[in-house]
Amino acid sequence: MENLVVNEPIKQNLLSAMKWLNFLTIFLTVMVALIGLAGIAFLFMPANDKFPGFIVGIMYIVMALVYVYPINKCFEIIRNVRNAINASLQSSLEDATADFYAVMKYYGIMAIVAVAFYVLLIIFGMAAFVFANLL
Repeated sequence: MENLVVNEPIKQNLLSAMKWLNFLTIFLTVMVALIGLAGIAFLFMPANDKFPGFIVGIMYIVMALVYVYPINKCFEIIRNVRNAINASLQSSLEDATADFYAVMKYYGIMAIVAVAFYVLLIIFGMAAFVFANLL
């Protein structure tokens, strides 16, 4: 079995990718914080029959919480790749790839959940349309 070699161009590409991942992760952190703050603001809006602020606030907070895990894993990927390259640690590179797998699996599951949600939404929407026209 042949050993994998991480040469200098691969190291440079990984470090460059980690700079972009760092930027995107910080950007996502700021956006999630703003969504969470908006959710908290909606929670404290006065009650109104036309706008359910409390429900929207809960939805915003849940949306923000959904992103906490992948953000944390992305910061771990960045740390592990930098440790692997700077100190030539195989274990750090293994940890980084495990974290990368975890993030991709999480987003894959979230995509499946979103598609299932939309399919159910379409089915219930069509059923509501049929029943509304029958009455």
